[in-house]
Amino acid sequence: MVGDRSSTARAEKAPLGQLPAELAAIPDDENRAIGVVDLLLCRAIEHRASDIHLEAKRSGMVVKYRIDGTLLVVAQIEPALVSLVLTRLKVLAHLVIYQKGSPQDGRIEYRLGDRTYQLRVAFMPTLHGEKAVLRLAEVLDRPLALDELGMSQDVFRRVRRMIVSRQGVILLTGPSSSGKTTTMYAMLLAIYQGAGEAINIATLEDPVEMDLGCISQTPIPSGGEMSYADGLKSLLRQDPDVLMIGEVRDLETARIVVQAGLTGHLVITTIHSGRASSVYTRLLNMGIEPFLVASSVQGTIAQRLVRRLCDGCKKAQPVDAQTRQRLGLDADAPIFDPAGCAACEGTGYRGRTGIFEILESNEDLQELALRQSPARELAERARLFMPGDLWTDAMRKVEAGVTSLAEACRACGGEVELDSKDTEK
Repeated sequence: MVGDRSSTARAEKAPLGQLPAELAAIPDDENRAIGVVDLLLCRAIEHRASDIHLEAKRSGMVVKYRIDGTLLVVAQIEPALVSLVLTRLKVLAHLVIYQKGSPQDGRIEYRLGDRTYQLRVAFMPTLHGEKAVLRLAEVLDRPLALDELGMSQDVFRRVRRMIVSRQGVILLTGPSSSGKTTTMYAMLLAIYQGAGEAINIATLEDPVEMDLGCISQTPIPSGGEMSYADGLKSLLRQDPDVLMIGEVRDLETARIVVQAGLTGHLVITTIHSGRASSVYTRLLNMGIEPFLVASSVQGTIAQRLVRRLCDGCKKAQPVDAQTRQRLGLDADAPIFDPAGCAACEGTGYRGRTGIFEILESNEDLQELALRQSPARELAERARLFMPGDLWTDAMRKVEAGVTSLAEACRACGGEVELDSKDTEK
């Protein structure tokens, strides 16, 4: 474990722009690499970074923090120190120091004040040396509640309705780092707060991103000692009422999940797909029998994260009537753009919120699943039953001044591209 910085951490975080000067001020002795790694980890946590990138370049090493989903260059490490910094990280992660020509993965525990943070570290050889990427579990003082995720009232009501039923499978989909685990934690907490110790809630995660403190959470051990399928089989022998499975990764896990949903369990999990409707197609393509998909799936949720505009510096941006109509924006809603200030490190954004689309199962969707209907037909029918898709939800947040048009387009995969003619300068 990295040493405790409770005595050296500042009462107020230092601006990111000061990081190069802070690194330069570390004494040039045999402990310099230790001090550099310690400072980089400390500042990353203080500034809510989800990832730290140490990228090997011809001139040295570039340090980047991913904050609110965006990579920011924060410092550089001189060539003479690069090898020592990487070696320090390998020691902390219990990896082979001299192995530089092949990838390595490990874990680091870092203590800051009275909290211990779990970091995953991955090394990859590149043309100019090794690159290291450290993933930090989201730094939150507490898990978020359902009503803090950014759900519209329609989505919120449907989610509450699905978790009350306590049977079937709820599947969340979205790209990596789109907030799916945070949403699942919020759902589990809502279930626990409603039923207390009267029900048995268990999870299987890789890794456990936050200790909820009130339910049984099981991490997948490193080294391949237990797979998701093996762990799920064991959990089902623990008399669970509600199960959270980190991810449906293979056919075996998918079959166990849908069978559990059919036999009196509520299973909440994630699956790689595109939209809420395409989850059905994904399960069918994996090889799950159509009748199992139709009978077990209770609902699907697709989500993304958008950066929130900084309230201290966002500025109104005129948008012409034609563009508003094309994008589905209210004719009178003020539209804001990022500006940049000290509070948001000059990015114009601070924090993130979710955009969602939700699809509850019904007889029409079950029939389409039984017929193994094409994805396009499923998507067209699904629109009739959803309160809105991802783009609709994103536009509502643009109208509310929560995010910008550019950020909404980015998060929705460029479904609507803005060009210079769309805005009045």
